[in-house]
Amino acid sequence: MTRRGKRGKLKRRVSHSFHRAWKSGKKRRIPTFPQRLRRLLPRHNFQDTPEIAEAVHSLNQTRQAFRLIVVRWKNPQPSLFESGAYGYHAVASNREESESASEVLWRHNRRGESENWHKELKLQFGMEQMPCGQQAANAVFFGIGVLAYNLSWLLKANLLPREYRQVSVATLRWKLYRVAGKLVRHARAWVLKVRTEGEKLALLEAARQRCYELSVSSA
Repeated sequence: MTRRGKRGKLKRRVSHSFHRAWKSGKKRRIPTFPQRLRRLLPRHNFQDTPEIAEAVHSLNQTRQAFRLIVVRWKNPQPSLFESGAYGYHAVASNREESESASEVLWRHNRRGESENWHKELKLQFGMEQMPCGQQAANAVFFGIGVLAYNLSWLLKANLLPREYRQVSVATLRWKLYRVAGKLVRHARAWVLKVRTEGEKLALLEAARQRCYELSVSSA
């Protein structure tokens, strides 16, 4: 971390080093991104395992600064055209300074999982495109899809065994939903008859019983 007293000077130095080449009208060699980071963050600023450094950066024509967290690692296979011994990855964040750079990186690295959730909702529930050109109707259609997706997560988290926690919707549909059934009325009651093996039938009955217990306990 950089002390607060030095952050203003560092911010000005960062802004100048990143944008001096663009302000000048002369032809000059613009430094590459790793070269800019090496100028911005001295060698002693990096911490060990992994090597992380942090600074404050502000873009031109704005007074709002943000945290710039840089991770570097030794390049295991240097390129013929780049002689740098390290690889660099920078993350811009507006998280509070109470969180360390490592904590911000941990949150940043978990973002990919949310992309998988969005992909699953879009592809497995038919949300690739809306059915019509009316915004209200599309909102209802999308809301039904999100509700079905949330119910599938509730089913995996609270009603099914632990081995179903991380399965996709496609796997859940193949292992659980794809069951031949027939709804019949007998003795003034509706009965769902299914044709499946005993193991899957026991799983469905256990999930139904668990759902009933949750509804009673929350009532």
